[in-house]
Order: sequence, then C-alpha cells, then structure tokens
Amino acid sequence: MNMISKWKIVWGFITGKGVGVMDYVLTVLKNALGGLGDATKAKIAAVLNLAMKVLSIANAVRVFIPVKWQFAYGLTVKAVEAVVNALLDLEITGEELKGVIDGYNKAYLAWMAPDDETCVELVEAPGGVFTVKGPNA
Repeated sequence: MNMISKWKIVWGFITGKGVGVMDYVLTVLKNALGGLGDATKAKIAAVLNLAMKVLSIANAVRVFIPVKWQFAYGLTVKAVEAVVNALLDLEITGEELKGVIDGYNKAYLAWMAPDDETCVELVEAPGGVFTVKGPNA
C-alpha cells in the first residue's frame, strides 16, 4: 500500500503548492481504497489509518486553501470523513460504500463547478444538503 511521504508534503509547502499537497494525499487514499476489493480486516485497518492521516492533513492545511475553493474543499473533507466512519468497525457494507462514493461524487462535482469567490464556510443544511455561510450569506 502507498504511504504518505512526509517529504512530498513538506516540499509542497516550501514551494507554495498547498493545493498540490491535498491532491497528492487524496490520490494516495484513492489508490488505497481501490485495493479494498479483497478486503481483510488488516487491509481495512491499514486504509483506515491512512484515511485518518489524510483527514488530519486536510484539516491542517485548510487555512491555505483559497476562499474560492472552500466549498469544494469542505465537501472533499466530508468525503474523507465518510471513509473514516465507514471503516471504523473494520468492515464495509454496501450502504457504506455507496455513501463514500456519493461523497466523492459530490466533491468532484463541486470541484468542476465555477469557483466561488464569496465562500468562507461549508455548513450542512437540513436534509444533508451542503451550502456555504459567508459574509453575504
């Protein structure tokens, strides 16, 4: 399984590529999730540990993410949280897998949408819909 290279993360920040850091760690997590086809408890535990590290990094670098990307970034963090929650019991059900996929799809669609120059905070509205709270909201 791929592990996160601390040197790649440090180099990303030294060169001013905070967003590139998140792209890197999310790619590592995506590759690890792809290897869960023949999931054993040991494999799930390893992916859970990796997902928790990715979530920790995502929360730490959030201050470096430009305001215009906060909505998409927030959905990405929610998607990683869904991965962690789904794997906590060292099993993954079809429903949990669907939730993880749905979370990633929402995040992907948000990244493909036009940038939001006014977004400052992601909030969950009733019914599981995500929206932003900002100075003009």
